[in-house]
Amino acid sequence: MYKIAICDDDCQYVKYLEDLIKTTPVYSDSFIFYRYYSGEKFLENLSLDFDLVFLDMQMGHVNGITAALNFRKYNEESILVFCTGVQLPKPEFFDVQPFRYLMKSYTEEKLKKEIEIIISKMIDNKKEIFIIVPNDGKMNKISINEITYISNLKRGCLIHGFSKKNNQCY
Repeated sequence: MYKIAICDDDCQYVKYLEDLIKTTPVYSDSFIFYRYYSGEKFLENLSLDFDLVFLDMQMGHVNGITAALNFRKYNEESILVFCTGVQLPKPEFFDVQPFRYLMKSYTEEKLKKEIEIIISKMIDNKKEIFIIVPNDGKMNKISINEITYISNLKRGCLIHGFSKKNNQCY
C-alpha cells in the first residue's frame, strides 16, 4: 500500500493531480489517496505515515512551508513535493528536503513526466532489501537497513543491528 496525500485549497487541482497519477504507467490499485483542502486538516492527520505528499505553498491559515516543517518532524523519509502557482522558493523551503517543486502552470505533458518520476521514486523508496538468516533452527528475515555491522565467528558470522520499528537489538 502506498499512501499519497494531496493538500491544496483548490479542490479541482487536487482532483486533477489524482487523475494524472492514475494515468501514469506505474499506477496500481495499491495507491490510497488522502485529500486535504487546508493545511490544518493535513496537520491533523500526520500519524498516517504518508509515502508521498503534494503540498500547495499558498493556502489559508497554514501555508505549505508550515505544514511541511511540521510534517518533517514526524516523517523524514517520505517524498515531499511542493505545488504552487507562484515561483517563490526561499532557502527555508529546502530545509524540509522537497523532492520536486512543481509549478501549476506546467503543461499537462510536463506534469505527467514529473509525476511519473515522483511516483517511481516513491516506489523505489518503499522497496526494502532483506537477507534470510538461520538462527536457532528458524529463518529470520532481516532488513539490510537495520544491520549495524557483521562480526566473523569461527564457523559463521554474527549480525549486529538495531530495528527502528520495534526499538530492539537482535
